[in-house]
Parts: sequence; C-alpha cells; structure tokens
Amino acid sequence: MKIVHLIPALTKGGGERVMVDLANSLARGGHEVTVIAANKVDEKILRNNLDDSIEVQYIARQKVGNIRLYLLGLWWTFRKLSWLKSYDILHCHLSFASIFGSLVHLSSRFSRSKRPAVVETYHAVGMPIANWKTKIHKCAAVHRDAIAMMAYDKKWQPFIKRHPRIPVKVIANGVDTTCGKTPIHERNSYRQSIGIPNSCELIVGTMGQFRAERLPTMFVDLMAMIGREVGPEVHFLMIGDGAEFSNVQNCIKEHRLEKRIHTPGIANDPKAAVSVIDLYLTLNINSVTGLAAIEAAFAGVPIIGYQLEKGHEVTSTDWICTSRDLGEIAEIAIELIRDPKKRIDLGQSQMKYAAAQHSQSAMYSNYLDLYHHAVEAASKR
Repeated sequence: MKIVHLIPALTKGGGERVMVDLANSLARGGHEVTVIAANKVDEKILRNNLDDSIEVQYIARQKVGNIRLYLLGLWWTFRKLSWLKSYDILHCHLSFASIFGSLVHLSSRFSRSKRPAVVETYHAVGMPIANWKTKIHKCAAVHRDAIAMMAYDKKWQPFIKRHPRIPVKVIANGVDTTCGKTPIHERNSYRQSIGIPNSCELIVGTMGQFRAERLPTMFVDLMAMIGREVGPEVHFLMIGDGAEFSNVQNCIKEHRLEKRIHTPGIANDPKAAVSVIDLYLTLNINSVTGLAAIEAAFAGVPIIGYQLEKGHEVTSTDWICTSRDLGEIAEIAIELIRDPKKRIDLGQSQMKYAAAQHSQSAMYSNYLDLYHHAVEAASKR
C-alpha cells in the first residue's frame, strides 16, 4: 500500500512517537510510506528515528505563526490534491492534520474519487478536554473512512452509533523496543550527565511534557510527600519540558527539594532515561496510560499512577494501580520503595503485560487491518 502520514511536527510527544513507530513498521513491511510535517523542527529531536526509506516533506521549512501555518497548509493541500490521490491511505495525526484530512476527504467526495482513504488516529481519547474542542473533533471525524482510538472512550459511543459507515477500531499504542533496561554503563552515564550523585540509592521518576493538563506540579507535590517519609538517598526525576517548566521549578523551591528533584529537560533516548528509574509515576485515564509509562514497563520499571477519571471503576484491563488520592499513591510508593522484592515483582508482571498488549508488531497488524477497512469504506463513497 501507499501511505502518507500527516502530522504537525516531528517533535517528542506521544502522538508523534506512535506515528514514527507505525511508519517504520509499515516501511519495513514493504509499504511505501511518506511523512508530511507541517512545521520543520530540529531533525535531531525525532526525525533521525524514521526509517531511511521514508520520505519526509515539510509544509513550512521554518517556524511560522499558527495563522500563517494554517494558510500554508490550505495552499499545500490544494496544490497536492492530485498527488494525494495517488496514495491509498492518508493517515492524520493530531488537530492540524485532522483539519486538512477533512478537506481532502470532502474534495475526494465531490470529485467522486476513491483515493486516498482518510484515516485518523484520535490520540486525545479520554483526555479532559473542553466540550467545544470535542465537538470540533467530532465534526471533523465525520469526514473519515476509518478511525483508530487508542482506548475505549464512552464519550464517543453516541458518535459511533450515529455513523455506522465509519469503521472505528480500538488500537492500543505500541512501542518499538525490547524488554529490559539499557546496559549498566549507559545508565551510569545518564545518571552522571544529569547530576544524580553516587550516594543516590533509588530514583522515583516520571517523563512527559510539562503542560497544565498533565499536572506537572502535582507530581512535585507527590514527590515531596514521598520524600518526607523516605531517606535522603532517594532522589526524584522529572524528565521533560514545556510551558509549565518555570512553575515546576517554583514548586520544587517551595518544597525545598532543589537537591533531590532533578529536571534535566527532554531526553533524547527515552529508554536510557526510564532505565535509571526504580519506580515510575504516571497519569492514567481509566486504564490508559502514556507512551513513556509503556516504555518504562518494557524496561521492567514498576509503575503506579494518578487517576484522572472521576468515578473510575477498576476492571480487568487495569494493569497499573492508580488513585485520585495523592496520600494513597504516596503510601503505595513508600511501601514499594521499602520492599525491593515487591517492587521487582510488580515491574516484571507489568513488563509481561506490556510485551503482550503494547508491542509494535500488534499495533502494526491492527492498523494494517484498519487500512483495508478504510479502503473498502472509501470505495462506497
């Protein structure tokens, strides 16, 4: 198949990581893959992780404002319509791509073209976003030949029932990695590079973008609660960057934990970063967790988390222990810190779950099946 992925930028984020791993799997499976990024950013951030056979094109080759970027995207879409119709699949990721995917779908319907079939991965499944944004997403989703969601989302069930012609498939995020931590010398090198002292015996950490909806200062509060009950040889690690970085630093200062909470910024190698962590803290929406937590699970790092969904009921799909009570999470963390066997056992069981449910091969097979359904749906336009 000929597949083009459309994404805002090749930066370090969950949606971007999913796209890259999927694109690589498709290319290695013999499919022709092209990636279109709206903004060109430093290619060292993520671009080098793409397979060499994948062509990358940019709508804007330098950073521009949002309004200009959307205008450039509109012009690019009209110029590339004929070219896009030579592809079997246009796969949209994130909001920018969603808008232009709708334009391509509408154009194909007016011209009675069967190509490309427009597919979208809805990465914001279950996220606590404003109702007006959800309405916009649903309006755009009408113009799709297939939709992938990384988990079941009850808010989307009425939409799915109203639009039975659109195949919707739950496809769990997969990670392109092997089980186990990086070699000890790599872990030691990373620890030294971010200033963790040799006296540190155990690290509690998290990784993610420092955005308000990701509650980064809440993690500082949680780490402070844990830190008061364990010895000074336990340190904390918050990997990432974003708009809330200064607020995170202020919160760390308020708790007087500047020497114990480390904030090294973005990690170029996520596997190396999570491999130095002994207990991982994450955010969950019901049973859904982030890609960084999945990466930690593949490294055998035990995970516990904060539950974003009010009234969440534990089910068989819950493989990470979560709570909305910071005190309860802190108690669980302290127990695991003090009991190495329990901590190791939890890490091993979660690693087995991740290998079974979140492998790159499983994600690849599921998306390939969805693509075939999308092509069939597009043929009935």
